[in-house]
Amino acid sequence: MDARNTGALIAQRRKALGLTQKQLAERLLISDKAVSKWEVGASYPEVTLLPPLAQILGLTVDELLAGAVHESAPPAEETTQNDAPPDGGSPQDKPGAPSLEAFLTPQQYLADRLGSTDDKMLLAAVVCILAEVYCSNLFGQTTVLRNLVIVLVVYVAFRVWHGKQCDRFAALGMDTAVSCRRVCMADRLFGVIWVFELLMWGLVNRFGWMVTGYELAKLDRYSVLFSAGDMNLNSHQPWLLFYVMASVPLVLILVALFALAYRRMTAETRFRPLAVALPVLPTLIGAVVIGWQRAQTALAQMPQFGDPQPNVSEGEAMGRAIDAAGYHALIGAAIVTAVLAVAVLVLWRITHGRVPLVSAIMLAVYAVIWLPSGALWLDIGYEGFAEQPYAVENITIQLGGLITLLVLAALCAGIALFVGSLRRKKA
Repeated sequence: MDARNTGALIAQRRKALGLTQKQLAERLLISDKAVSKWEVGASYPEVTLLPPLAQILGLTVDELLAGAVHESAPPAEETTQNDAPPDGGSPQDKPGAPSLEAFLTPQQYLADRLGSTDDKMLLAAVVCILAEVYCSNLFGQTTVLRNLVIVLVVYVAFRVWHGKQCDRFAALGMDTAVSCRRVCMADRLFGVIWVFELLMWGLVNRFGWMVTGYELAKLDRYSVLFSAGDMNLNSHQPWLLFYVMASVPLVLILVALFALAYRRMTAETRFRPLAVALPVLPTLIGAVVIGWQRAQTALAQMPQFGDPQPNVSEGEAMGRAIDAAGYHALIGAAIVTAVLAVAVLVLWRITHGRVPLVSAIMLAVYAVIWLPSGALWLDIGYEGFAEQPYAVENITIQLGGLITLLVLAALCAGIALFVGSLRRKKA
């Protein structure tokens, strides 16, 4: 096997067919510089390129390897005897023989190259999405917008590269519909996360003076304010720590499921975003009702200025009344949510699947996230009343906890969406 003889044969056949180096390279999805190196004997074609190259030039793989056109084929008996390994098996088992990839048909070769292109785009999308998520931890820094723009430019560059590759495959007769659908799914996920991060950056920079403790209103001995400080975590509510810590593993799970859906996507893959997004509304309303009931109870029971200072036991009774109000509202919201879930299940059954089952499932998931978590985003203080005669306590809307719950709900929606995308339409 001589690289110079093979290169001379490639150049001879290419010129006889009236092809330029660039035209031959385009058919093989390589650069014209690679073809030039072959023809001068500076390099040798890859094993996977031998079958399509031989077909384009009107040669056999053996002729390419030998660097000369055979006048006549050897007898079948001689070929079998020479190619058979001493201990049986296939000719590919012989030492130094070409790998099985060398015997791919041109269509199989193109399909393999298209799959490799999709894998590279998947890797780029995963890296860019994780980079976006990382930017959410840097909102207090001035470089956040720059980092988001850099991530966007990198993703767009890979997106343009993938689009051009798909155009080349389409020109060679390959069906690129699945690849286009895959990249559209990546665009949606990347775009949603990027816009969310950009909006959060804008809100923090535009209203940063508010989230550090801005007083919205003063109601007698309560001040209603925003806070971006620590969330209310104490020994009485240990499950709140789970909500704080769960966002990181859920991000990784979301990216993993996205990658799985990306690789398994077919032309029949479907998305049902409304079926996943709409069930969050009842649970959001329920969370607001629970917070409202707790706040109204606190306002109704707090002492006014000039009243006798409450003792410690009266302050504790006030705290129990606030918790009881939230618990009663939680029970009511849970009952309403359960009724809605049952109604969705009934509609799913009588409509034979037109009302998606995922809506009932997501309604239950959102209820678990939002309904028991009032103390995570709405903290109502009362302890100071029993310590100082003129104390003013806070009803604090904790943006950190609120954002945590929103991210958790969004991640659960994304997981449901991409798990659903693995399903195929019914015939």
